[in-house]
Amino acid sequence: MPERSIRIYPKDCPWMSVRLKKLIRMCQQAFYSNRHGLAYKFYRNAVNKERKLCQGKYYASKVQDLKGVSPRSWWEEVNKLSGAKSQNVNLLNALNVPDLENLSAPEIANGINEALLKPLRQF
Repeated sequence: MPERSIRIYPKDCPWMSVRLKKLIRMCQQAFYSNRHGLAYKFYRNAVNKERKLCQGKYYASKVQDLKGVSPRSWWEEVNKLSGAKSQNVNLLNALNVPDLENLSAPEIANGINEALLKPLRQF
């Protein structure tokens, strides 16, 4: 039996399947022939259902493959899949302290401690 060739494009989503591509093509054909017809609405709904199904299967399999690994790598993959970006914020830049560059690390730490303890001194 001859092998079937499948085109995979670099910009395709990882969950894109052959069935989903076929449904998208059929939906586009129905759209161009009659936008308000029943065929277009049918294929539009079919594409949305298939897309959600493919995405769910893809993410479930990716997360399931990571169940046996360390929690850190599991969460890294989950964050990568969800599109969350790690924020490497330098806390010293986030502090609103004048002449911060001129202070040493212990002086900065003491200043933070003083700021945190100031409200407690009222009691």
